[in-house]
Amino acid sequence: PQPVQIFQLWQVYIDNVNPLTNLHHVQTMQRMVLEAASCKPDDLPKQSLALLSSIFLISVESLGDEECRHFMKASKHECVGRFFAMTKNCLVGAEVMEIASTEVLQALVLYLIAARQHSSPQSLWLVIGVAVRLAHRLGIHREQNLRSKTIFAAEMSRRLWWQIYLLNRHYVNLCEDIDSSDPAHILIFDTKRPLNLNDADLHPEMTTMPLERDGVTEMLFCSIRYDIGGFVRDLGSSSDNEQSKIHAIQQLQARLGDKYARHCDASIPLQRVSRCLIQTTGYRLALRHCHPAQNATEIQPATERHQAFDTALSLLQTQHSSCASQMLDCYRWHTKLFYCFEALFPVLHTLAFEIISEASSEEAWKQVGLAYQYNPELLSWQHKNFYTSYCHNINSLALKAWSRIASTA
Repeated sequence: PQPVQIFQLWQVYIDNVNPLTNLHHVQTMQRMVLEAASCKPDDLPKQSLALLSSIFLISVESLGDEECRHFMKASKHECVGRFFAMTKNCLVGAEVMEIASTEVLQALVLYLIAARQHSSPQSLWLVIGVAVRLAHRLGIHREQNLRSKTIFAAEMSRRLWWQIYLLNRHYVNLCEDIDSSDPAHILIFDTKRPLNLNDADLHPEMTTMPLERDGVTEMLFCSIRYDIGGFVRDLGSSSDNEQSKIHAIQQLQARLGDKYARHCDASIPLQRVSRCLIQTTGYRLALRHCHPAQNATEIQPATERHQAFDTALSLLQTQHSSCASQMLDCYRWHTKLFYCFEALFPVLHTLAFEIISEASSEEAWKQVGLAYQYNPELLSWQHKNFYTSYCHNINSLALKAWSRIASTA
């Protein structure tokens, strides 16, 4: 990109992306951006070029089409295609498979996040495996290895590792042909959870780690995700029964509410999207761990099917409330990436096969309609991407449910 576009995309990254990923210390990263805007690409180190390319890619991915035309003078489709190709070339040029570099690993992680809507879960799962192995080579999955780093570098390494852990778990869950409970897919690590701090609390020359802040910081959204990720890690290895897991999930939501949500101001976008994350957490975890959505079949007990329907409907309502908020447009790219499509299965199954009240049926159809409205890609059969694995099952159930209405009309 041109120098002015470099600064524009960097600002987009600061506003739209970094608050939800916190992979970078903005003040430190700013120097690389200034250097990139003042020299030719060939003059930059290959590792830096790979990182900058991935930042530009995910920044473009976070924009709407009109915004992209305003900044880049081209459609979002064109820009995303161009930056995907550039980032791939830069990762290859930086020898991503050969050299263990923090910058290149950061670039690969950003690429993996941006690629979510454009690749199948299976291919993303394979590539996140590369990121995990690179992280192992860097040693950031072990707290003991971080002691040889500066305090600043160690904390940034913790942020990077936890982002990789969360991405790995996410892509494992998306792959229908992979058993997420298989020990082979569970990452073993003891890297501490990153602290809930502002960028101003950190600097490369620091000699002591500041105390963690309570409540709202620039790390708010990520801190909530880290807490959820740690909980899920423990829950996955637990042999507790369903009621015990539900109780544990309720306790987690209460802790998140007390630790974070009560401090949030809903008029501030980052704090509002963080509250939405907390609100959906209980529904997501209950759906996944207590009554898996895609197993909503007629052989399940009626009580369990009804619980799955109620949980899934509440999750859709909460997600769509977030989607409808114009205030959260700057984070729409992320909420869309982590939209819980699994919630559609028990809702559509109930509409297709169960007898429910007219009010419940109307609300369920309303939420199904909103799901297609906010995710038109579900109807894109021609593209082999993330949605491909969901399209057939969801659309087949939707047609069965609609046929049932048509037959009784």
